[in-house]
Amino acid sequence: MIASDKSAYRASLRALVVVLVMVLVAGFIGDMIGSKHKDFEKAEGFIADLHAIAREVPRLADGSIVRQGAASTAWLDDIGALPMRFQAMAGTLRGAEDQRTLGLVLRGPWSFTVPIEIRDSLIWTQIFGVPKAVCDQVGRVIAMHPEQVAYVNSIGDPPLLPAASGPSWLCRMNFNNLLLVTVDPPTEVRRLSADIQNAVKTMPANLTEKMPISGTSAPFQVYKGQDGGPGFIERDQSGIRVTINNVPLSVCTLALLVGPKGFGMDAFEASDGKTVSLRTRPVSETLCNNLKGRLILTRR
Repeated sequence: MIASDKSAYRASLRALVVVLVMVLVAGFIGDMIGSKHKDFEKAEGFIADLHAIAREVPRLADGSIVRQGAASTAWLDDIGALPMRFQAMAGTLRGAEDQRTLGLVLRGPWSFTVPIEIRDSLIWTQIFGVPKAVCDQVGRVIAMHPEQVAYVNSIGDPPLLPAASGPSWLCRMNFNNLLLVTVDPPTEVRRLSADIQNAVKTMPANLTEKMPISGTSAPFQVYKGQDGGPGFIERDQSGIRVTINNVPLSVCTLALLVGPKGFGMDAFEASDGKTVSLRTRPVSETLCNNLKGRLILTRR
C-alpha cells in the first residue's frame, strides 16, 4: 500500500471513530433527557395524586379528617380516595388495615415507600432516600404547581412555603428525605376565617400593640417560629389589622376570591398598605405571589 493510500485509510478510520463517538454521546444525552422527562412525568403525577387525596378524604364538620395518624392504602381505597394511578400502578401495595404506607415498589430511583400521615386537617407525606436527580424533578413540579403542595421541607427542617425554598435547597444532598404537606383549600379558608373572626372577637378592648393570635388553620399547624406564631392582630386610629403569615398559595388565592367579608373584615391590603380589590383568579394569584405568603386584612 502506497503512502497516499495509507494516509487516506487513516483519515477514513479517524472519521469513522469520530462518528461512532458522536453517536454514543448523542445516545447518552438522549437517554439522560429521556430519563429526566420520565422522572418529571412521574413526579407530576405523584404530586397531583397527593393533592387529590387531600381533597377527597372525608372530613368532620370542623374540617379535620375523620381518621388521624398513619393512612393505610386499604382505608384510602375503601373511601374512594386512592387515585387511579396508585390503584393501577404495578407493584403498589394495597395493604391490609395495618398497612402503614403506600409502598410504591418500582424500579430504579422510584423504589421507595411513601408513608402518609394525617394530622388534623393536613396530610403529611414523607419520601425517603430520593436521589438528587429525581429530587430535582420533584422540585421542578412543585415550582410549576405551587397550588398543589402547601409546604415542603427536607425532613428535620421546618415546613416552608414552596416559594420560600427551591430545588437547590430542597435537593441539596445526594440522597434526600422529603416532607410534603398537602391541604384542601376550601377547608383551610373556612378555618382561617374562623381563626380571624375569633381573634377580632376576643381582642382586648385596650389593645395598644401587636398581639399574637392562635388558630387551627394550616399556617398555625405548621408554623414554629420564635415570634409567637403566624398570626397577629393590632389596633390603631384607623381600625383593626390582622396579619397571617405562611399562608399557602392555594389558600391565599381562594381567600382573596372569597373576599374580606367572608372573614368578617372590610378589605385586603397589599404590602404597600394600599387596599386591593380582586375579581379574577390570575390577579389573585399574582397578588398572593407578591405577598409571599402574607395575608393582611383590615376593618375600620
